[in-house]
Amino acid sequence: MPEISKIFFRNRIFLLILLINIIALAATLSNTYTDGYNLRQAQTAIMSRNIFYDNLNIFPTRLTFFAPLEGQIIFEFPFIHFLTALTYKFFSISEINGRLINLFLYLFNGIIFYKIQKLIFNHKISILTSSLYISSPLLLYLGHAYMPETSMMTFYLLSYYFFIKNKKDKKIINECLMFISLALAPLLKPPAGIIYFPIFLDYFYNFDKRYFYKRFLLLLICSLPLLLWMIYAKTINSSALSSGTNYGDWINLLFGPGSIFSFWIDIKFYKNIISSLTLQHLSPLSFIFSFFAIFNNFKSKDQILRFHINWILGNLLFLFIFAGVNNGHPYYQIYFTPPLLFFVGIYFSKGKKLFINKNKLINITLIINIIICISIFIYGSNEKSRISNIDEFKYVLSKNISIEKNVPSEYILYSHDGLASTAVYTYYSDSYSKQFFMGKDDINNLKNEINLGAKYIFFINTKYGDTLKKLKRNEDTYNWLNNKIKLYESESMILYQLR
Repeated sequence: MPEISKIFFRNRIFLLILLINIIALAATLSNTYTDGYNLRQAQTAIMSRNIFYDNLNIFPTRLTFFAPLEGQIIFEFPFIHFLTALTYKFFSISEINGRLINLFLYLFNGIIFYKIQKLIFNHKISILTSSLYISSPLLLYLGHAYMPETSMMTFYLLSYYFFIKNKKDKKIINECLMFISLALAPLLKPPAGIIYFPIFLDYFYNFDKRYFYKRFLLLLICSLPLLLWMIYAKTINSSALSSGTNYGDWINLLFGPGSIFSFWIDIKFYKNIISSLTLQHLSPLSFIFSFFAIFNNFKSKDQILRFHINWILGNLLFLFIFAGVNNGHPYYQIYFTPPLLFFVGIYFSKGKKLFINKNKLINITLIINIIICISIFIYGSNEKSRISNIDEFKYVLSKNISIEKNVPSEYILYSHDGLASTAVYTYYSDSYSKQFFMGKDDINNLKNEINLGAKYIFFINTKYGDTLKKLKRNEDTYNWLNNKIKLYESESMILYQLR
């Protein structure tokens, strides 16, 4: 018992922050998919439910907001999707299931990161960097948001852990486990493959003819699962029966719209990235510390330092090559967080010029990070601020549209501003759907949708735009629709029966 008390006392800051974060995650388990990143959350939930409907078959995964097409869309390997679908065999379909898996993975990731830091730093610095990791604003929020990022970080961190552990004790089991983790991490989310870069360079710098080519071959073999999945995904997504769009096209997803060179000369791109790194992944203070440590150790020949420098360079290479996707997705920069926090640790362990007492500076750094973390979590997990009418929507749906349970049915059109809420209404209706964009020739477009099978259309207001006002300004379309059956109208939404 005294030994347990001693361990708890020495780790009290880390454990206290972790406990507070777990309480925050547990309190928001039952949130509807209307809070931050609602498109990605609802999309993940739709895939999970469809895997369950398809008797746990992941070949292929389906989305149901491309009606009347099949919507066979594949992005990352559906790891968390499958685990969640598996729970539906034993428990009801609920937001809690997937988020609970995410919570356990977030907890596991925090412990793994702490174990990595203990291999590198003394106890005080390990507590600091680990506390900064678990209170990284975006990493905590992604522990709530039902998306694949947290599960990807599990294998990303395991690759990191077994690499560092192998550096320390040179056991073959550590290297084997590292290669297994390397094979799985990018499969769950391709950018996790960034960590291949510093590992390969470490092997290259420490060239040993007996082992280098074997290790290089193993690294290539580790990339095969992702390569095979991408080929399969590309084949599915190129099918005319998929979605009718380039929505799931890997090249479009990775490179994004527009020329990457246009981002390189766009000041907004740099503002977005710096804002993301300083306010969502770290805090401004810890980011500055990591920057100084990188600058002061950039030419270091120390193997561990060199590995982390190369890791940062690999992240920057990914950032600029795939500028389009990074510009609009802050969670793509979570790959920077582990190596940046390493340099925060280096700053405090090696920095000679600290403006105030080291302990005070550590406390200030933690407090600032926690304040930003809590603020972002509260904002992100507010399920009413973006889409506040989901309860009304579910009520209207149940009263007016009969949908066969466990079989996605009824072709519903949704007209609203902002792509983000498309998947949310589709998820809660459990039907085939499509977003209807008002613009030119609305009446003919609606007639075409009716011919394709559309039976209903919702016009819905969200924070993203006042769709009802836009509809009523378009008098021809509004009058044409009023000759149909109006099933429901409020200040928030209108439902028409089309056929």
